[in-house]
Amino acid sequence: MLTFANVPDQTTLEVRPHVAVSIVGEFWTNDCFDTGGGGACHGPGNERPMKNIDVTLVREGTTDSVVVAEGISAHGEDESWFLTFRVPDLQPGKYLIHAVEHGSTGGGGQQLFLRVSDDAPEWPT
Repeated sequence: MLTFANVPDQTTLEVRPHVAVSIVGEFWTNDCFDTGGGGACHGPGNERPMKNIDVTLVREGTTDSVVVAEGISAHGEDESWFLTFRVPDLQPGKYLIHAVEHGSTGGGGQQLFLRVSDDAPEWPT
């Protein structure tokens, strides 16, 4: 699960370059809880928090990306992590916040986006 820290009900924030954005990851584990038919794994596993998580911003419709954090580790009972980063000096457009274990191309779960514009409010909305 991935949410914006101050506005967990939002999936897209309008932002300017250089503003601070905070995100929270919860339940980040490599364990699989798929107990339905046809799934590749079953059961609760050992609930190990995921380590070495990288966060990138990927411009919509392109493969252009910029790394905003590397090597984050989840911890605690809810396998959580917290990140505050400044939006880089990006071209206007919509960017996917892509958080995955280092070396993985996977994704899934809650998708968050930044809509970057020089006309956006001073604070994320």
